[in-house]
Amino acid sequence: EIIGKSLDDDLYVVQLDDGDVTEIKDDCQNEIEQNMFTETEYKKIAGKDPPKKRRKKSTFRTLTSQEIFNLRCNACSYCEMDSCGKCSWCKKSEKKSSGTNYVCLQNMCCQIPYEKKKQIAPGFPSRWTFATGEESMFSNTNFCGLMICSPDGDKFSDLDKAIKACKGLSRSQIEKLQVQFQSFLGGSVLYSDENHHLHQKPYMSEWTDVNGSKKVLYGTITECMLDKTDAKHTEFTVVYSNDSRTDVHGIGEQLGLEVPRTQTLNKAKAFGGNSTFNIKAGFPSSALPQNTKSFRWMTPDMRTESIISNESGTKLPRLVLTWNGFRLVFSARKSTIPESGFGVFVECTSLIPGRKKMVLNESEMLDLGVYAPFRSEDLKLSCVFLLKNYVHNLKCEEWSFDVESKNDTLQFDITNDHNGELHEIAAKHIPAYVNECRIEENPTVHARHDPEGAVHYLFGLLDKKFILPADGRPSEIFINYGPDYERVRIRKEYSFLPASDQEPFKKTASREGAEYFLELIAFGEREVSSCIRFFRDTFASANISCPSVVSRSLAVAVLLRHRGRALQKEMDSNNPFTIEFQSDLSNCDVLIEKLLCLQENQKLKELNDRKEFTSLIQETITPLLSELEDTTLQRVVSNILENKGVSFEEVISDPSVEL
Repeated sequence: EIIGKSLDDDLYVVQLDDGDVTEIKDDCQNEIEQNMFTETEYKKIAGKDPPKKRRKKSTFRTLTSQEIFNLRCNACSYCEMDSCGKCSWCKKSEKKSSGTNYVCLQNMCCQIPYEKKKQIAPGFPSRWTFATGEESMFSNTNFCGLMICSPDGDKFSDLDKAIKACKGLSRSQIEKLQVQFQSFLGGSVLYSDENHHLHQKPYMSEWTDVNGSKKVLYGTITECMLDKTDAKHTEFTVVYSNDSRTDVHGIGEQLGLEVPRTQTLNKAKAFGGNSTFNIKAGFPSSALPQNTKSFRWMTPDMRTESIISNESGTKLPRLVLTWNGFRLVFSARKSTIPESGFGVFVECTSLIPGRKKMVLNESEMLDLGVYAPFRSEDLKLSCVFLLKNYVHNLKCEEWSFDVESKNDTLQFDITNDHNGELHEIAAKHIPAYVNECRIEENPTVHARHDPEGAVHYLFGLLDKKFILPADGRPSEIFINYGPDYERVRIRKEYSFLPASDQEPFKKTASREGAEYFLELIAFGEREVSSCIRFFRDTFASANISCPSVVSRSLAVAVLLRHRGRALQKEMDSNNPFTIEFQSDLSNCDVLIEKLLCLQENQKLKELNDRKEFTSLIQETITPLLSELEDTTLQRVVSNILENKGVSFEEVISDPSVEL
């Protein structure tokens, strides 16, 4: 009988009359060990159409992806995550219109109760369910907040433990269950293939560092992992030579970068690195397996950087590369995109007579140089960057980049700490001037991290040959900044999203401020300490007079002290960091006094002198949140004063807050 509708409209969950839902034989005597069947498969197995109505009134119906989307809070960390693009719901949405709203299976809203959002667990016996976004579950799988529930109510955050609770499964049945469940959620079931073409083969990576010097790193591909859920997904592990790592270290270490001992590569990078080694070493390059792409990161034969003045006297960077007998001149000049400032143009000429075009094969990328970092200060803690970005009216996020690391507490930031503009060193290099292409256009520049972790801009095309006429005519080059840049696009009014999808990104300055303040109130001791030190150093080294920067910095400093004093009460007096933290709070007092002098507000100065800190907080942050409704403003202030680290959505919907 049909005991439930599956996640796809044309699939049914079938329970046989003996209660078994994981094993059934068709007319061909081939075992099918799954609990979902398409209508065609059902007809073949049962010899009749599936019933249109469920026979038992007690059977439950799972919510669809669209229904769960409509129940989201739009504020929790799960709602803010990007879709995985690999789970069944993501794949299904791709086949529908672009305006369809759906939820990724890996990112279910944590505010929706489990009993509402639970889904039938693919591969498991009857009545097993699952959901993601359960904050109480510390899952050690690659799914955030995964919860799997048995019919008896037992809860599991670990897929392997949940499978063990299904008694009597053979090894092959367990393997099939793993593959089906992981495949449905967009996960992986990896296994080592020692017979792979690249196993124990040499690997080479080359790039240009911030000084324009060429770096080369050698290693060996020691492991090739294939995915049972996706034949296209393969992971490779490269172990770098210790001597090679030592030779590479230098400027990278000064910038807080380091080449790891091992690194995980995708298939294109692994084949590209092996191909690069074979070419450089003079070995014959073996043919690539069918449907396999090779990503080759190439450095130019020679490069020269300079600063030149344009017609109006503005000093702009110029980059000249020579590669395979061609000369490429990259210069910054007025962009072809209206009102977008400067862009980058390339002029190609041949150094050998008779050649009319330069050709880069598919996924062959020429290194234009480092985008970030240029200084040790360009590597910032995310908490520090968060507050700096707010203080400078969100200008800094236009120039920021993620750090390729398992540690998500770091951010690349190439802006000046005093004004939020592109800093002087970054402005002397071409990558900072590359504009973004339209969504329908194919970008000719791509951002990638080198083995040390620095961000580079690479020149070429990913999906086809790049043919550049060697006629000396300038043509503008473009990049796609990716989905994380959408908030900036919307603010600058050139978003690629439909109008309806832009609404969640559109926020007033007061709403933005409230969200930043509430996030600050959730900071821990180390985060508060790091932020105090950053603002202390920033205002100690320069005389900042911009009224907006001063008023926002004052609000941030006052809240850092407020949060710091609450944390200090709970700190262990025997902890050496407690003494440092006390010193940081004293420095914060000095910082606040300096900001009060810059703002020249006598009332706020008197409140601080009388240690009326609650009133000082209210008087400092209220003008920055003036666009909020009175009730919302009071709720935000109440949560801040009570040191409640909650989201903005939770604040405005919490009836327990006394006004």
